[in-house]
Amino acid sequence: MTRMVKEQQTFFEEKWHEHFGSEYDPLAVNVVVSADMLRVMLADGREVAAPLVWFPRLQEATEEQRKNWRFIGGGVGIHWASVDEDISVDTLLMRK
Repeated sequence: MTRMVKEQQTFFEEKWHEHFGSEYDPLAVNVVVSADMLRVMLADGREVAAPLVWFPRLQEATEEQRKNWRFIGGGVGIHWASVDEDISVDTLLMRK
């Protein structure tokens, strides 16, 4: 990494922490559910994946039910009404 890139990265990290503080809630921006995996893309660029065996309701749901999700709390979690499942980003990151 060049010195200039490192300085820019440090600058943006400092501005981020000034605005949001050291702790912030990562937000989901997209969700993809396959027959065996849940993938959640976060606003900060990370992608989190977890096997559906961790979420029995989703594992037993039909493909159509797995596709029928919506964000809750502006992206702090995901809700599947038809299978009564809520999963928070913090749970996927094992933060709480």
